[in-house]
Amino acid sequence: MSTSELNYSNEPRECLQTARYFSSSQYYFFELKRAKNGSKYIIVDQRRRRDGEFSGVKLRIFENELSEFQRILTQLIKLAKQQDVAPVTTIAPAEYPPEAIYKDRYFTSSHHYFFELKQAKTANYYIVIEQTKKPGYDSLCKLRIFDDEFSGVKQIIDQLIASVINDNGLQTTASQQLTIPTAGVTPLLDTSVLIPNSINNANPLPIALSISPRLVPSQIFKSIWQRLRRTSSQQHIDLIAASVRHDNQQRQVSTLPSQLDLTPPFFEHLLTTHNWQQFEQYTTYLLKLLGILVVYPFFAERQAGKADGFFKTQTLVVLYDCTLRADHIESDKRDQINNYCSQLKQGAIELSPHIKEEFFHHQQQVWIITQHDTQYVKMVNTINVKAVSVATLQALYYQRLTGYMTVTEFEEKLRNLP
Repeated sequence: MSTSELNYSNEPRECLQTARYFSSSQYYFFELKRAKNGSKYIIVDQRRRRDGEFSGVKLRIFENELSEFQRILTQLIKLAKQQDVAPVTTIAPAEYPPEAIYKDRYFTSSHHYFFELKQAKTANYYIVIEQTKKPGYDSLCKLRIFDDEFSGVKQIIDQLIASVINDNGLQTTASQQLTIPTAGVTPLLDTSVLIPNSINNANPLPIALSISPRLVPSQIFKSIWQRLRRTSSQQHIDLIAASVRHDNQQRQVSTLPSQLDLTPPFFEHLLTTHNWQQFEQYTTYLLKLLGILVVYPFFAERQAGKADGFFKTQTLVVLYDCTLRADHIESDKRDQINNYCSQLKQGAIELSPHIKEEFFHHQQQVWIITQHDTQYVKMVNTINVKAVSVATLQALYYQRLTGYMTVTEFEEKLRNLP
């Protein structure tokens, strides 16, 4: 049992989906499971075979961490593809260069994640993902994903996350097996090699490493695969890898999504609805879509002076009030605004009998969320009060989804609205 395994319970959990992916150097086994509290999480088991022994690490990604994990991984892969890869003329002093091309990180209540995009001495790119409990704690695990594995690993993670988001797509009565093609370069192993076919299987079974033509992603791949089956020459192995890369690039260019494809159906209703309850509900959805992990709506609490919701990031806390009225915000909401500011000045807020959020070192703001213009309202002591348009938040959603925005940049944009 690895050191990271000691941090988790050995109690069996319901397995909803499984998948596996093999590259020329590493083996990946994925499981989507349901936790005891009903939430879902993904296990990524990465293994390498050395001297006849399998060794590796397991990464557990909890449900509230999936969205941000997916966003940063996608960003690093896109960045790696855009880099101009030049031959390395000097040999690095260590196996992995110390300097990263790009770094990012994000924290949740359970885990802290650190991401690095690096370039090896062979000029190939790889991504390092380190997971810890808290800063200063020993690493739970560290994954290295090489550039020839980017597409395959990301494809499986995307499918598993989509299953979590679209719960109706899961058959929870029995586990499902995702069928993902093996990497473009065929593993240089004999089919009699024993490879574990399950993360928890102590007695691995042999797995055939051949690929069925019905699994390949393109007609080009099919044609080349037929020739590859008749020979094991390195020339054909190189040919299939090059063809798959070219075909993937062509498909990516031709299938770039439009803004319409990226727009959730409720966005239009959020801009036009006259139903205040619907407006509050959709606003909560929008804040969560932005990637804000700690969002507490107060739908069931209709008390005088009570905000409509609260959210918290690493550096910012906001009490927000949703209104359909266009003008006179400062005069109409004077009492509520003063009450919200008084609550924030206490440095903590009780969200329920069992949940208390503290924010002594966070910047504090009050947002009046509307369908109209984003504007600065006033300052109460050190607390900024702003009118924030849902259209402004939707624009930030598109920027974050389609561009490169670190967690730090995202939080800076939130703090500096308008």
